[in-house]
Amino acid sequence: MFGKKQQIDYKKSLQKFLDIKRDSFNRLRHLRIILGVSWTQIIWHQLITIGRGDWFSRGSLGCPWDQFEAHNVTDVKESKELFEHHFPHIYHIFFDSFLTLESLYKQRNHKPNKEELDSVLYIFEKILTFLPELLQKKWQFQSILLIFRKVLHHLNIIKIRQEGMRLFLIWYQIVGDEVSNASELETIYASLVPGLVPSLPNLFLPSHQSHSSHESSNLSVHDSNGNPITSSFNSTDQPNLMTLSLSPSSVQSCPVEPFVPMFMLESQPHDITCYYLQCLMDHMITQSTKIHWKEHKDVKQMKCFEFLWQKFYKTYLSHIFPNLTEVSLYNPWTELPVLRKCIDDNLYFDSNRFPYRDTLLHSQSVVLRWLSKYLKTDTNEPSDRNEMIEEHHHYSKLFHSHTNSIDGHDSHFFNEWREPTAIEYHIINNVFNSSRVYVNLIHSLFKEAFLLPFSHAITIRKVITVYRHWVYGTASQMPAFIESPIPSNSNNNREDVRAGLSNLLRVFVSISSNVFLLEVPSDKPLMLEEQVEMCKRVLNIYRYMVMKIDMDKQAWEQLLEVLLQITSLVLTPSVPIRKDDTLGGRLAPAFFQTLIVTWIKANLNVFVSNSLWEKFHELVSSLTNWEELIKEWSKTIDTLTRVMSRYVYNINLHDLPLERQLDKNKRRFRVR
Repeated sequence: MFGKKQQIDYKKSLQKFLDIKRDSFNRLRHLRIILGVSWTQIIWHQLITIGRGDWFSRGSLGCPWDQFEAHNVTDVKESKELFEHHFPHIYHIFFDSFLTLESLYKQRNHKPNKEELDSVLYIFEKILTFLPELLQKKWQFQSILLIFRKVLHHLNIIKIRQEGMRLFLIWYQIVGDEVSNASELETIYASLVPGLVPSLPNLFLPSHQSHSSHESSNLSVHDSNGNPITSSFNSTDQPNLMTLSLSPSSVQSCPVEPFVPMFMLESQPHDITCYYLQCLMDHMITQSTKIHWKEHKDVKQMKCFEFLWQKFYKTYLSHIFPNLTEVSLYNPWTELPVLRKCIDDNLYFDSNRFPYRDTLLHSQSVVLRWLSKYLKTDTNEPSDRNEMIEEHHHYSKLFHSHTNSIDGHDSHFFNEWREPTAIEYHIINNVFNSSRVYVNLIHSLFKEAFLLPFSHAITIRKVITVYRHWVYGTASQMPAFIESPIPSNSNNNREDVRAGLSNLLRVFVSISSNVFLLEVPSDKPLMLEEQVEMCKRVLNIYRYMVMKIDMDKQAWEQLLEVLLQITSLVLTPSVPIRKDDTLGGRLAPAFFQTLIVTWIKANLNVFVSNSLWEKFHELVSSLTNWEELIKEWSKTIDTLTRVMSRYVYNINLHDLPLERQLDKNKRRFRVR
């Protein structure tokens, strides 16, 4: 009975959806009924996904909708077939509804209708995800491009622009670069995160900052071939409008107005650059898995993510990490770390690009945390509750406005805590383990984490955790580059990226040593506490390597060189009066114990060169004023004496014959 009624409702809704005499919103409503998604389900979905309910205060609707499509059309395949069969009607209804809403929002005091706006965006997403084969052929290219110019306008409300960013990434990975408007697409992509690309003005900054240096200017970024990409922005004629040419052949550019203009009292993220960067990083992988391809779905999803990652690398990465240096896992460098001063916030601060002096450092932290999240690969390890609370507090201060506003833009904090799906892990790890370039890039970026100031201790801690899983071998799936190299004449695709555990250990020892050598200002005791904590974590991994891993000669020598360098720079010949105010004073026992035990174990396993022995002798001789060294040396000599007596002379120093006789005499004396 219920099945028959559902069938009748489906047929009626299909007829009403195809009835061209009905208005577009009515037809759109029946299309949603066919898909089995009601407005109640949309609200309920947001309550479940985000945690609480005000629709317009949330930062994103970028959530998986597939679970709600099982009302009448119970299978994604059937939904895709519906869109493929009726795509002209569906797009006409969507576009007409979009233009109608846009005209309504231009009217004064007209507030957006939540249901209508969300329905339009929902159908737009389904057009993009169900019709990728059609979109690849540049179907409705100019029309969709115009829509994205409107929804990505900087004067839109935050929710609309963020949703536009998410949908643009879906469309961009489908159409790719092989279009006549490729340069314009790259310009739009470069403007998704305001302030990062120097040649594009940050339109989210106060007008006097942006217009002072970019007024009536021609903006340019460069494509992958080094050719300039231009889009005009005339702040004199159109102070509130983004101006982009409609096509490469157009002579004059036309202004593009926002789709849903920003409310005067709408709350803003505290750091708009970091906020949109976090959105971009999250959407790169989550939206790659949403597209429903007809054939070779897994392969195409992987290619789509790789396309977006390459675009991110070429467009943003060099601006986020201006001093990025290559770290090769296949030819580990032996450069020793040096002492560094704290990074000056003014060094890379540009008032025309960034809202705050530490925006660039926070942007680096966003990228590194995203990488750590997907490369940890241990999905079974529970998250530390205290760390999650600290993390939420840190990012709340970063992203939230200090004004009295609704906390409506924190959905990405919850999204960052969300555990990645198995498909997302699979895609990212397969892409990043597909070539040596990607493998080296990972370690180059992770090196930047160890160079961060300790105000970003959460980020450093997460990167250390990734390396700990790799070194300890506790990851649920070890990356391919840790596997031992095999003969190059094999045809296995994974062989090219195999470097071996020894190379990983050498790289980790080299880059992680930087946490010891940042000079923390004396007026920042909390940063010293964080540095001590980070150094203890790194030393624990060093100790595990010494005691548990069978290292080769190169790895042993690298570890010894680094420990000698760290100890010589952190510990001075003269003991400071207030030891607790210095890193060396706080960690002197740990330094000496690690150095001496490592030295002994290295000599038991490999031949240690004379030059290293001379360095060791010179260092230890210069630090004899340290009480901790004398105590540790005494313990070491005592231990070595006991071990040598046991294995060379078969004498147990804890059970000597004379001592046994004395014990017997004492017992007899007590009995008497």
